Amino acid sequence: MRAKRLIIRDFLALREMTLDLDNRGLVLIVGPHGAGKSTIIEAMSVVMTGRPIRKIRMADLINNLSQSTEVVLETDEGKFRFCRGERRRSNLPILPVGREALFHSYLCPDTEIGKPFINYSARSQAELLLTILATDIYTKASKRARERAKAVRADLERLGNAVSNAKGQIAASSRVMEHVLQKLNKAREIRDSEEAKLRAREEVLRRIESADEVEIVNEIKKLKERRFDLSSRIDRAAAIENQILRLRDDVARADDAILTLEQKIAKKTKQVESWTKLTEEAKCPLCQQPLDHQAVSNVLAKFEKEAADMREELSELKSERAKMRASIENLEAQRDLVDELTAARDALTAEITKYEAWLKDLEGEKSKVAQELAAIEEKRVALAQSVSDIENDVEKVRDMISAAESAFLKVSSEYEAHHFDWEMWKIISDLYAFDIPAECLRSSCKTIATFVMDRMYGLGYPVSIDFTMVRDEGKISIDMNATDDKGVSYEGWCRSNKRRLQLCLSSAFRRLMPFDFNVAILDEPLVGLNEQSVENVLGMLREELDMCSSIFVLSPREDFIPLFDEVIRIQ
Repeated sequence: MRAKRLIIRDFLALREMTLDLDNRGLVLIVGPHGAGKSTIIEAMSVVMTGRPIRKIRMADLINNLSQSTEVVLETDEGKFRFCRGERRRSNLPILPVGREALFHSYLCPDTEIGKPFINYSARSQAELLLTILATDIYTKASKRARERAKAVRADLERLGNAVSNAKGQIAASSRVMEHVLQKLNKAREIRDSEEAKLRAREEVLRRIESADEVEIVNEIKKLKERRFDLSSRIDRAAAIENQILRLRDDVARADDAILTLEQKIAKKTKQVESWTKLTEEAKCPLCQQPLDHQAVSNVLAKFEKEAADMREELSELKSERAKMRASIENLEAQRDLVDELTAARDALTAEITKYEAWLKDLEGEKSKVAQELAAIEEKRVALAQSVSDIENDVEKVRDMISAAESAFLKVSSEYEAHHFDWEMWKIISDLYAFDIPAECLRSSCKTIATFVMDRMYGLGYPVSIDFTMVRDEGKISIDMNATDDKGVSYEGWCRSNKRRLQLCLSSAFRRLMPFDFNVAILDEPLVGLNEQSVENVLGMLREELDMCSSIFVLSPREDFIPLFDEVIRIQ
């Protein structure tokens, strides 16, 4: 990412400031303590990471003379903005490195210089280097491969469900299509039926519209004749209805008689069965006296004759009832429905009344006829529109079915692809057994040690950098130490030498980071250095201008001005 301009408004001690960042060379930002020099690093921190360097509340970032603050960073990737106290939302960049790695490389505040990388714990050193070098991706590779295999497996199950759902959607859409087609056929039938009625009615109305009084009188006469005919049919239908009611009463009585006779026949049949059994007995079952079989036979013959007579009578009743029912069916087939005929007669009467009214005011009726014709046309249009809407619904359902089939094909192909991915990631997770992060860290530490020792030698203070790397429970720890040529460890160095080492480490980190940034800001890196050391440090910084086109050095000392390419004063 290439930064072009930094715009600060009402941020901490600065009211408004615009700072061009690209291709400035070595720039000194000079001003007294409290003027706002360090505020520039704080502004870069909030606009790039969303948080200030120091522990400052977000509300305290706003200048005391304002109600809101804004920091804008213009880059080749667009504008990024940090806002507080107004409705506009912040828009921060997505950086490939962490916040702490940024403070050890491109944004070096004074507070961080006092806490050098050498003083970090072994685990913290490893974590920071993993962030700076972006080698933690290899540490997570095997885990991510397993997680990816698990996720793909979950996707496989989801896609399997999606395949089933797609099949169900196709079936449901097919059922909907069947229902809509039935609805369309019914609507078309209604439309055709209503069209026929409307055409007939329209013809009558147009004939009335063009008719004169004589034709209307003739029409009234015809209608009255039809009404008389309907009245006659109503009378005949009423007579037939009464006859049907009487026959139904007769049928009901016949049903009762048949039921009674059937009961008698059943009773008589039991008697016959009882006397028939007596003919087979020698003695009476009640008194145990010898039976007179001749008398028993006579009684049995009498009962059988009575039963036969009853059956004959029953057959006649059923035959009579069948005839009455046949008569009812014939009458029902002949009769007309009185209500429908009466309604038709009433309609004719209303029609006659209407025609008679037309005779009184033919012009007015012709106007009404025109309105009715318009209403008929509206109804015709509405019916056509209804059919058209249903046809559109049919097309939509066809589209739904097509979309469901496409979705089914797509999900099926995705299912096959995910099945292949699952097998591939499973193999990768099984094969990831070598330790890339450890090798990368070991190589990077050697590079850092060589680079720092070379730079420290150039600054006039030879040192030796050594490190040890330990892997415990899947985590890496690095313990990097520094000693000078006299064998004095880092803790025994003076402050200026510690600053030199920290500057060299920052330079090494900038060269090794995968994040290319064209601006570096160092807060008071020259404090405590003698004149020769200052020149050496600035020479080292000038060598980095091929990587950072602008390096800003914050300092309150104006005697450094001749040593820099540009000077920015802050009062």
